[in-house]
Amino acid sequence: MRSNNNILLLCQNFSRLDAKKNYLSIFPISNELKEKFMIKEINFVSPTRKKLLDKYEFCNQIYQKIIKKILKLFNEIHTVNFREKEFEIIIGYWLKNYIYQSVKIFQQLEYIILNEKVCSIIITEHKKFSLIKENSSSFAEAHALDLEWYYCFFSKIIHFFEKDFLKKIIIINIKSNKSKHPKKKKDEENFKKNFLYYLLNFTKNNNRAFISHTYLPFFQEKKLELIFNQIPSYYKSLHHQNNLPINTELRKKYSNLLIPKYKNIESFIFSNIFNFIPKSYLENFKYNLKISQSNLFPKNPKFIFTSNLNFFDEIFKVYAARQLKNKKSIFIGQHGNNYFSKIHNNYLPEFSYATKFLSWGYESFKFKNVVGLFNFKSLQQNITKKNLSRDKIIIFFDFLNTVCDNLFCYPQEITASLSRIDKFLINIKKEIKDNTILRINTSFYEKIYGQIYSGYYKNFKVEIDDGKKNVSKILDQAKLCIFNYDSTGFLENICNNVPSIMLLGKDYLNFINDDFIKKYKSLISCKLIFFKDYQLANHVNEIWNEVGTWWESRAVQNSLKLFNSRFNIKGNSKSLQLMSLIIKKNI
Repeated sequence: MRSNNNILLLCQNFSRLDAKKNYLSIFPISNELKEKFMIKEINFVSPTRKKLLDKYEFCNQIYQKIIKKILKLFNEIHTVNFREKEFEIIIGYWLKNYIYQSVKIFQQLEYIILNEKVCSIIITEHKKFSLIKENSSSFAEAHALDLEWYYCFFSKIIHFFEKDFLKKIIIINIKSNKSKHPKKKKDEENFKKNFLYYLLNFTKNNNRAFISHTYLPFFQEKKLELIFNQIPSYYKSLHHQNNLPINTELRKKYSNLLIPKYKNIESFIFSNIFNFIPKSYLENFKYNLKISQSNLFPKNPKFIFTSNLNFFDEIFKVYAARQLKNKKSIFIGQHGNNYFSKIHNNYLPEFSYATKFLSWGYESFKFKNVVGLFNFKSLQQNITKKNLSRDKIIIFFDFLNTVCDNLFCYPQEITASLSRIDKFLINIKKEIKDNTILRINTSFYEKIYGQIYSGYYKNFKVEIDDGKKNVSKILDQAKLCIFNYDSTGFLENICNNVPSIMLLGKDYLNFINDDFIKKYKSLISCKLIFFKDYQLANHVNEIWNEVGTWWESRAVQNSLKLFNSRFNIKGNSKSLQLMSLIIKKNI
């Protein structure tokens, strides 16, 4: 029987743990530690859809207030004159992430205090630890890949609300971290790869369109460039930053202007901006601004079209902001699943600043700048070629660090999602299991919240693909695909009529917007979505010898037609011309 005197662990240092005491952890704990100490992993309760909607609206309100205030300081610091939409291109994605993570940590702490008998916290001391990352990408990765950093984030929030949480806090001091800069060699390689782009900009006029990383298949993207009468080009992101040290004095000066009047999460977020904002927006911004004006980009582009450079390419984002300021049109394309369907994506910055957002089929009065086109990846050739020798069941896994992106998705979902596949493998017939390939990815080989998962399925005696092989070669073997998450791959497969099923968490529909519930329920009714592993196993055992017959049945095809309608449209030979017409109309 557990005592009511639980100690919350928010550190990586377990040297002070007592085998006779009870501990709580917000992260998955290794079996080795569980054998030594009494540690309970906290299972956070899944929210209702209403709570999700309310909380994301709350975060958006904070975002709208803060971005206006930070814009004035940003322009003052760098002697620039960006407007709000332009500034959103530069900093919007990071600011949303920072707000979401702050609110997520705060609500985790609230839940623990209200629902667990906590007598004390063993906490990582944050005062000597720098929470400042190089850029938005390293900030986004830090939540899952840098536990020490994440614990210090918790620590900072706890100290801000110290009187509202626990008075008794055990402090463990750790050494301050040292900023790690990207290796120069890799960036030199990127410069070489960009040589053709440099050359083209020198030899052609500078009003050519910038079309890159559109999520179209490679040759389709090049065809689009030809439609606009320009020679196909190549652009590789440059992640190298000017290695300037953290400007402590500058950050302290502006932090002193943001002293909070109240003790709430909004005040924490605003008053700590300069303790978190990455170097790419302060110390390295002038470097990024200079590179954005170089021959890496056309000086006076007809327009800009990308589908993912707007997330993490800091130099491109400055370039795009400058061009928007010059009244150039910016087209952002959908680059994956969950746009519009998932609540988490309701307030993406690109819905605000893009001239037009080019979706895979979705349009709504709620998003005035969204134009419904087609699933860009569906233009991939030969993906649906019939092959009677296909005999494999391919199981695709999500990147394990994506749980950090969501307000209500916690680390325990990693082990839960893996366990669902674990139990599925136990319950399928041997002949099916013998033809199973597990398609994992690079995140399985990294420490995610302190754990490495590459060996999770080693005792199941199934083939494991590490994710390096081209996915088209994997699909050539696929009789049936199973996704353990709501996947872009699932959308691509059903667009191309490849038999596919999703196995999701039991509360997943709570994360879906109301106007998409009917679509998802249609998939559930036709056994294209499952929430229970044994039910999926029974279904696969039943249809294995006639997967094609089941997939081509009227019920399944009608369900897919309803789901894809105005959401996931298959492209055709005229799709690029349609895309070019939409762009031409809006430049």
